[in-house]
Amino acid sequence: MPPARAGQVRFSTDNHAGRDRFAIWREIYSRHLFNVDIEPLSDEPFRADVVLRALPGANVVLGSRSATRTSITRPLLQTASDSLLLAVTTKGRSQARQLGREETIPEGGAVLMSSAELASHTLEDDGVLLSIAVPKASIMPYVGDIGSALMRPFTPEADALRLLVDYAKSAMALGETASPELQGAVAQHLRDLVAVLLGARNDAREFLAERGVRAARLRAVKSEVLVQLGRDNLSAETVALPLRISANYVRKLLQTEGLSFSEYVLGVRLARAFAMLRDQRLSDRAISSIAMAVGFSDISYFNRTFRRRFGMTPSEAKNES
Repeated sequence: MPPARAGQVRFSTDNHAGRDRFAIWREIYSRHLFNVDIEPLSDEPFRADVVLRALPGANVVLGSRSATRTSITRPLLQTASDSLLLAVTTKGRSQARQLGREETIPEGGAVLMSSAELASHTLEDDGVLLSIAVPKASIMPYVGDIGSALMRPFTPEADALRLLVDYAKSAMALGETASPELQGAVAQHLRDLVAVLLGARNDAREFLAERGVRAARLRAVKSEVLVQLGRDNLSAETVALPLRISANYVRKLLQTEGLSFSEYVLGVRLARAFAMLRDQRLSDRAISSIAMAVGFSDISYFNRTFRRRFGMTPSEAKNES
């Protein structure tokens, strides 16, 4: 895994002239950040828009790009780290080659590769790739035979892959002010989820499920609550359904933070309503409309709970904006 300070870096070819964009991309992105070589596979102007989230002990890269072949060549092995690379083709189709094996990766699928071996990964058309890199040494204590996992394809239907991808995407949203402790915890959870995906040993599986999987599931539950926040019939059951878990598990996850499902939803709704009332762009919007937008069907109940939570009425909050 290439060394990188914790933080986020974005690279877009839109910021560079057409004639220079590929040369700049190849030099900065490929050679300095990721220790790979890259070649375009189309006569069309090369395009890429990629974000790197560097964490202590894990890197996540997400972005779109033109059809390209990315390679780890023999000269590059001299400066290679010993990392595991999970390459997820979130849009498009790709081909991966390493250790004498070749795999075709469909949209939504993934393959595990090593940064310390000759390799190539080809995005056949314009697409979107998500890459997760973790030190091999951080996974070895939990997985019996990592070598047998290299070049193993993972289908889009794999629950462990979906959980890891969703958590990795949420890691991209970490703010620049995220504490070192939070960044370290997120990186640890990513490593745990990689180990679970690869098939952790029986003696490690329960521990990893408690530490990494639970954290990822909890984040997924909170994200789904936000998606469904405007529904007046929002429930543990409606949240559980798209996540393919039980409603009881949804409740148990939130109980680890000392909250019932209804208490958590109420807090999120009130916080969202408060933010909307203070938003100058929504100054013309009626309070009742804002209340209903975040899922309150009873306006009097909204007024009571809002005042109890914030020590002011919705009207006072709106007027202070």
